[in-house]
This record gives sequence, structure tokens and C-alpha cells, in this order.
Amino acid sequence: MPASLELLREAYTLSGGASNLEPKIIDRVLSELVRKWAPLRRALPRKTWMTDTYNFNKRTSYPKVQFTTEAPSTTDVAASNSTFSQVSFPVKHLQGQIDISTFAAQVATVNGNLFDLELAGLAKNMAYFEEQSHLWGSASATLNTKRPAWDGLDLLIATGNKVNGSGTALTLSLMDNAIDAVKGVAAQELGTDWFFLMSHKMQSRLNSLFTQQQRFNQNVITIFARDDYGNPGDVVGDNAVDAGLEVATYRGIPIVLSSFLSNNGQMGTISATGNTGSGSSLSTSATYYYVVEAVTRYGPTYASAEVSQAISGSGNNVVLSWSTPTPTDAFGNTIDILEYRIFRSTTSGAETLYAVTSAFDTSDTAVTGFTDTGLIQNPAVTSTLYATTVASSGSNAVSDGVTYPRGSSTTESIFLVPRDPDLIVVPEVNGYQVQMLAPVNARTRQFAMTADMTLALRAASYAAEIVNVKTA
Repeated sequence: MPASLELLREAYTLSGGASNLEPKIIDRVLSELVRKWAPLRRALPRKTWMTDTYNFNKRTSYPKVQFTTEAPSTTDVAASNSTFSQVSFPVKHLQGQIDISTFAAQVATVNGNLFDLELAGLAKNMAYFEEQSHLWGSASATLNTKRPAWDGLDLLIATGNKVNGSGTALTLSLMDNAIDAVKGVAAQELGTDWFFLMSHKMQSRLNSLFTQQQRFNQNVITIFARDDYGNPGDVVGDNAVDAGLEVATYRGIPIVLSSFLSNNGQMGTISATGNTGSGSSLSTSATYYYVVEAVTRYGPTYASAEVSQAISGSGNNVVLSWSTPTPTDAFGNTIDILEYRIFRSTTSGAETLYAVTSAFDTSDTAVTGFTDTGLIQNPAVTSTLYATTVASSGSNAVSDGVTYPRGSSTTESIFLVPRDPDLIVVPEVNGYQVQMLAPVNARTRQFAMTADMTLALRAASYAAEIVNVKTA
């Protein structure tokens, strides 16, 4: 009896020398495994801008008022005026590119058009990159490199509004202290014009503290994206087209989650050498202690182990060195490094933020060290610098005294951020745009996605950060 089609199919399937005659069937669902909470693109108000720098004025004092007599002279009541200052935030540029084979685009149609899939993925990754920059970017450290960034909230917030969690687990008092730091300056109830930004682990810790939940945690509310609909000069307000984010609240302030606050791997071993160089201002009577953390595409790493170095010769410096760390995400992909944050103290275990260095120098070579001379490093003054010190005392660089490293795998930050466009804004010259590039050959097509924007916190004291606080 001749073999049936089913028997032939089975024979070829089991045979080591022939391919399966059955066609491969692929589900049309594409599983998105790389998922992040990235709310800042929607939570921060956005304003259409038309120049390469965002400038605005701010009043820093009012005309003087005083007691006087019934008929004072002009010398008794001297004329005075308000004082004003102008602040500038240069617009920065983001870009990603894809290169797709026309053959691949033709045959890879199971999950949809390959061009559309890749452009959608590029847009999502650009939003993730924007989120990281809004939190941890450094304009000064990257100024002279090929990857100039804007300052993130961590560097924009006033040092007086950094609330130290002292390496302990989150308490409601720390949340209240952050509110008080802003509320006294803003002179208003905070409410939905601000929001707390924290990781999902930190929110779980916060939820465990709600012994009288109705007192602190109102019903879920909805917050909407705020922009001017792309019309320069229009009022920035809630976008009625936006679906909104449903979030919980603490004392009426929305709680928004971000994946860019939890630690992403650990900084590797660093080494310190001294008694070299000349012209430094480091003290020969002090021992300097350092830890370093890297800033990845998805946020900071857990800090390195502490190293120390004493200065034996006047004018000598301290050289820190390391290997580029290779933290990975949940799927084994290496997360690239964008910056390094150097923390310093003259007391062991008391390091605070001292300097930020770009992950790439002015020649686009990976940075694997930092030289501490004790002097101020300002890339705006010296065009060859790719590191910046964050605070100064006279002509010397000092640690900021308030921003602590991630001393354990559970140590994170919580941000209290305004949503009022009078207080913070993301000026956009161009939102995300797709550009088709000139072909480099007949077999592939190249696309770029670009954007031009910056982040402007109008007053550093209108935001707060709880630092050095644990999720458990």
C-alpha cells in the first residue's frame, strides 16, 4: 500500500538527513520584554521653543519696605527696586539610527512591517534615554564631549533640599521633610502641581507604612500630560487628548513610579594612587576616602567599595582608576555607561558627591579614571575637560555634603518634582521626528529619529530629593 502523506511527513520529520516538511508557524504577537516605567515624558510640562537656548528671567527680591515718619525725607526712605536674574539652558540633541535590509523587511512580516516595528522600538528607547537624562544627566561633565547632555534633577535640586535618609529604611517623616523643604519656599499647598517619583520597590515600602491609610493615601487620581499642543507662546496646560496616568497619592501629592531609580548592577573595583603630580591643593595632613558609582542607560549602579589615599608630598594629587563596568539587564544585555559619579570625604564612610565625569572623553575614548587635584574643574572654562567638580570653597573643590552614594543594593533616591510650568518645563525645539537618510547602498534603508530639548528647573528650591534611603 502506498505511504500516506502523513506517514511521509513523519518519516522526514524523524529522519536526520531531511528537513521537516511542515511549515513553521509563528504567532503574530511580538513579546516586548524590555519594559520600563518611564513617566517623566508625560509628567513634566513641555513647552515649544524656537531658539537653541531656553532663557527666562526670575525675580530674586522685592523693593524694600520700612517703617517711617509721617513726612519722611527721600534720604529716610531711599528708592529701591526688585532684583532680577536671567538663566539660560542650552537645548541638547538626541538621535538614534536604524539600518534595515530591504530583503529582511520584505520577508520578516510575521509581526508586522519591520520598518514600523524598529521605529516604534527606537522611539521607546529614546523615551527611556530621556527619562535617564532628566534624572541623572550632567551638562558640565559632558559639555566638551561628543555627547553633551543636560543637567538632571539630581544636579539641579538645591543642596538645602536634599533630605538625608542616613542609610535607613523609608519613614513617613522623610516624606514629610521633603514636602516641608519645598512647601516653605513655594508658600503654597503642593497637591497635584507636584509629584513624588520613586521606584516600585520604594512604593511597596511606603505602602507598608500606611497604618491609617485613609489619612495619607487618597483614592487613585489621574494626572495628564501638560504641554502647549506644539503652539509656541500658548499656555501650557493639561492635554485633553492624553489618556492620563492613574496614580496613588501621599498627602494629596501624586506618586509616580520610575524604573530609573533602582540600582542597575554594581561599580567594579577602583584603585587609588597618590604622591604623584604637582600643583594640587590636597592637604598633606588628611587622608582622602572615595567611592565611585556609574550612571548607566537605566540609572546608577550600586557604588564601589571605598578606597583611601594619604598625601605625603605637598602638591601631590590622587589618581583613581577603574575598568569599565559591564552591568546587564534581566535578559543579559550589557547596559552602556554614560557617566561616573565620584564621592569624597576626609572621613571613612562619610563620602558625598564631589565630581562627575563623562564616560567618554573629548576624543570619544572610554574614561577609566579621575585625577583629584583638589582644585575646581570647570569644563566651561577649560575646553579639554570632561569632568566637573560640583561644589567649591574659595579656589578649592569640595564635596557637596548632601548627596550620598548608593551604599547598599537597596539604597535609592526619591524625588519630589513640580508639575507647574511656572516652576519646571521641558523646552522642545523639535519633538521626536523620523528622518529618512540618504541610502548608503541599494540593499538597505537608513532612518534616524531625532529630538531637540532640555530640562529647566526654574528654581532649585522648588524640588526636593530624599537621598541615602533604603527600600527595606
